[in-house]
Amino acid sequence: MAGTDQPGPQGVSGHGTYEDAFSASLSALCILRGPDYRYEAVNAAYQAILPGVEFVGRTVRDVIPDVDEQGFSAFLDAVYKTGRPQYGREIRFQVSGFPAGYFDFVFAPMRDEGGAVNGIYVEAHHVTEQVLTRRALEQSERHYRLISEYSTDMISQHTPDGTYLYVSPACCALTGYEADELVGLSAYQFFHPNDVEQITGTHSAILERPDTDTVSYRLRRKDGAYVWFETTSRAVRAPDTGEVEEIIAVSRDITERKQAEEQVLFQAQLLQQVAAAVIATDLDGTVKHWNGHAEAIYGWPREEVLGRDVRELTVGPAEASMADEILAQLRAGRSWEGEFIAMRKDGSNFPAFVTDSLVYDAARRPIGIVGVSVDITERERAEEERSQLLVRLERALELRDRFLSITAHEVLTPVTSAKGYAELLRRRAKAKGDLDTIRALDVIISQMSRIARLIDDLRDVSLIESGRLELDSSPFELAPALGEIIRDLALTSPGFEIRLDERAPDVWVRADRARTLQVVTNLLSNAVKYSGESRTVEVSIDRTDGRVRIEVKDDGVGVPEPEQGRVFDPYFRATNVSGEQGLGLGLHIGRLIAEHQGGSLTMASRMGEGSTFRLELPIAHR
Repeated sequence: MAGTDQPGPQGVSGHGTYEDAFSASLSALCILRGPDYRYEAVNAAYQAILPGVEFVGRTVRDVIPDVDEQGFSAFLDAVYKTGRPQYGREIRFQVSGFPAGYFDFVFAPMRDEGGAVNGIYVEAHHVTEQVLTRRALEQSERHYRLISEYSTDMISQHTPDGTYLYVSPACCALTGYEADELVGLSAYQFFHPNDVEQITGTHSAILERPDTDTVSYRLRRKDGAYVWFETTSRAVRAPDTGEVEEIIAVSRDITERKQAEEQVLFQAQLLQQVAAAVIATDLDGTVKHWNGHAEAIYGWPREEVLGRDVRELTVGPAEASMADEILAQLRAGRSWEGEFIAMRKDGSNFPAFVTDSLVYDAARRPIGIVGVSVDITERERAEEERSQLLVRLERALELRDRFLSITAHEVLTPVTSAKGYAELLRRRAKAKGDLDTIRALDVIISQMSRIARLIDDLRDVSLIESGRLELDSSPFELAPALGEIIRDLALTSPGFEIRLDERAPDVWVRADRARTLQVVTNLLSNAVKYSGESRTVEVSIDRTDGRVRIEVKDDGVGVPEPEQGRVFDPYFRATNVSGEQGLGLGLHIGRLIAEHQGGSLTMASRMGEGSTFRLELPIAHR
């Protein structure tokens, strides 16, 4: 800055006094003479600006070649032209080879006896430190203003008791309040009641210590909703007394982070409860999480594994290459699942079933790996035992089938022959009228028939369970076939009425005729055996949903409700019919035959009211 309206320094009179003052002055002084501004004298302070430079007798342009560019020529010329002092504020001064500096200059005219300007008195004050300090402060203030005005964090100034003095514009987005709505209010009136005690403690610590402090708490927005804030605060103290003048705080909304932390905490607690080893690593395999079950399975305490490579902890030398392949597969974005021979801390190995998957961030970028492993030692032992049992079972079934085959041939053949001879003898006894013999032979024939049925049932079960039952699923008309077995059964069940209700008389089914009639015959025999006082059995045929339903209903004793779910189990007999003979295979065989033909066999029963069996088979479209 330049001007001519500022007062100049007072002149110094007296040669001795002048020389002493000139030399001892802390200000940089020099005297320039003539229109070419030749140095006549410089004091020590001026000499210190350019140490080692010769001044006296040389012109300013000789000493400072770029005097015009730096603006000094204009000041000097103005003194000669106007005869008035010239002032320069914070003028940058530099000579090649010397550091630059900032100076306040006074250029005062010196006059001869006639009053004409014949020289210039120059006084310079070194203000470099003040200029640089002020500029740094101005720069800092500009940066602070930029940060304060444009930061998404809320920057605030408070009195020592917490009253808002200043709030940055970010407060509107974070709290819903404009800045002028908060100034003058206490921050405490916005805190959640449950967080006030914690905040008070932090506030006291800030006032007592020079350190910054950070606290998380809930703050009430203008709309009444609470959001999570994190605030870092520091006290500003008076330099002379150390008393707190104000508190500077920077606050941000951490609601999403808090929710994420709570979710992570919840998930971590869940992982601790999982009955499997859960290990989380980064993409390089460095352990970040190790739950309690992992400690139990692998033998490594959590504090000893965090930050280490999971492969050196859980993988033996024999499995190292496989572990590297799994890690490479995961990095390529593919999960891995399978059995793996893992290693414990003590070096022992065990079979584990492992599932490894990638963990992604919100942008679906892979950030880590989570592995879940289960010790399957017991499972493999159980599977081995199961395999051995299956082998033994297969051998037992093979022996059973061989036994049944031998029985069917070696036992059934003589039984059939004996039955035939008994029937022959019965006819002769009947011709003679020998009633006692007839009754004895009837018992023999009945028992021979029972033995034959038992052998047939056992053989059927063996065929069905081994998958060797051959069925001829061909269409046949149902009503006439049922009529035949009903008439045959009526002949052997005197005093019983078996009624056939042909609601769908002209219906055909696709099934094995002999096996289907075997099932129905067994149902009818059971109905007759367990019917009530009415001695009536009802049979009906109906169509339903593309299937044919055959119902056999009696009014007998029924099946106890707790036992109804076991009616079709092999060798099952209801407790309320224990006096009846049989192996309990008929209903089991009936259901298997029905299901092998794409049908079903079900039952509904009420104690004391009887039972209804429903056989459903695929309908045949002719």
